[in-house]
Amino acid sequence: MRNNFVFMTPISNEKYLVLFSLFCCALLLHFQRLIWERPLVMCFLFVLGIVQFINFRWIWSGVGIMLLSLYVLLPDFPRSKNHANLEVIFSIVILLILFFKIIKPRLTLPSHLASILFRIILVSVYFFSGFHKLNTAFFDISTSCSRHIYDEIILVFDAKHLSTSPFVLVTFQYLTIFIELILPFGIFFRKTRLLTAWILVFFHIYLCLLSLVNFSSLSFFWIAGSVINLENKPLSITQKNAFKAYYFCVLLLLVSNLILNFIIPSKIVFSLSSLIFSTGALIFSIHFFKKNKLQKLEYKKSYTAFLIVLFLGISFWSMRGYFGLGNTGNLTMYSNLTTEKSQSNHLLIDTKKTKIWNFEEDNVLVLKISDTLNTDLENFRLPVSEFKYQAKKWCDDKKFKNGNLSCILVYKNDTLKIKNLRNSEWSKPLWWHRYLYFRKIQTEQGMNKCRW
Repeated sequence: MRNNFVFMTPISNEKYLVLFSLFCCALLLHFQRLIWERPLVMCFLFVLGIVQFINFRWIWSGVGIMLLSLYVLLPDFPRSKNHANLEVIFSIVILLILFFKIIKPRLTLPSHLASILFRIILVSVYFFSGFHKLNTAFFDISTSCSRHIYDEIILVFDAKHLSTSPFVLVTFQYLTIFIELILPFGIFFRKTRLLTAWILVFFHIYLCLLSLVNFSSLSFFWIAGSVINLENKPLSITQKNAFKAYYFCVLLLLVSNLILNFIIPSKIVFSLSSLIFSTGALIFSIHFFKKNKLQKLEYKKSYTAFLIVLFLGISFWSMRGYFGLGNTGNLTMYSNLTTEKSQSNHLLIDTKKTKIWNFEEDNVLVLKISDTLNTDLENFRLPVSEFKYQAKKWCDDKKFKNGNLSCILVYKNDTLKIKNLRNSEWSKPLWWHRYLYFRKIQTEQGMNKCRW
């Protein structure tokens, strides 16, 4: 009878169920600002979150959260932000695992393999995020994204009076590189695992001040999966309460964002969101990391081929910018990176030698574009494939159905005055242009400015 009450939960390992719920929390926080754009979806997500909070063994509430999230995120995949793309992939993989678990109840994911998977994913994501930052503009204190983040956080605390010395800015640059490029490898070793995890937790608490709670919650899911001993042993009452405290903070954060955005300034909301998330993350970490018996992994040769394919897949997706297949949505966020042949600024990779496809070099200069669109593309160049894809979206958008969408472009030294993009070849992309996601190209001289 009890199994029927909990909807025949196919997973017996409570630690897997906790990780499953942590991922659902990351999905919920992805939609923290979309309440008014998709109110019905958000209401369903919130109700499902409450159900999962009541009993994390009711996994069908989590399945509902994933399905609704895919409903929202899939139409933009892979042209979403980094964490959104990763959440789509993880949702599909987890749902497939559950499906096979239901049709083959004896199917199990060994705890040793699960731990290895979490660690490889965590290290890979951080490593490539740091690798892209190895460029001249990131190490220039006037343009560096590390300075951009630092300055934004200063604004949150309204501390404009604080003087920012070059030493502080340079320190933040190298700390960022160390934390992303080198530190995560400590998660592989038993003696450094907990220290690595704690530093990463506090790193994301810092980033939450920029309202990056959504990405931080996804990273927290990876950190927890990399540290927690995943052997099939029951959770203690203290651990269950710590997990509930984290989930409660997630739900509280959603409610507070909804209400407080209309009452107090947004920067205070950001600070409050950071405080709420930090409280939940710290409570969870203290009780799950403190008495966590570090597991000695048993590696089997049968894992090798799968893990190599996994790492190569992450590597190709992250490095495709250097080959010419899109340079955003692939962990290049806040990196100052330029991959165009004539402006390549990476310290280790010269894209003049690595570029296989020249989609980025075939670009158009946007001189003027309809004010109706409210874009920030004027006086920037954009790859033709990207411009056509964006133009098609503008033409299909119901918000712009009335009036002409005009623009003035410069393409191959010819100035093109287009009265209405709807009647132009510039709004007719090829189907595969969707998968070539490029950021705009700076035209002014000097270091590449910080962009997402």
